[in-house]
Amino acid sequence: MNQSLSGLQQRFLAIATDSNLSPKQKSNFLALEVEATIPYMTITKYGAEGSRTRTTFLGAEAAKNTGILGRSPRVVSHEMSPTYVK
Repeated sequence: MNQSLSGLQQRFLAIATDSNLSPKQKSNFLALEVEATIPYMTITKYGAEGSRTRTTFLGAEAAKNTGILGRSPRVVSHEMSPTYVK
């Protein structure tokens, strides 16, 4: 039966039937799996139509000129406990 399931369905089934997880853990893990399948919204078409990605003109101009929207997100925990290389 498991061979007829897609990869995503198999991951869901593995979480749901894992005897080491509590019901709360199963719920959380299933929610994370579902959230990971949601695609990012493409905003390029809105920019072409004249919409801004930021609420002010300066913010939109800064986002366009700096490429900040293409950067990877910062990890706050790394900033709170920095490591120094010698």
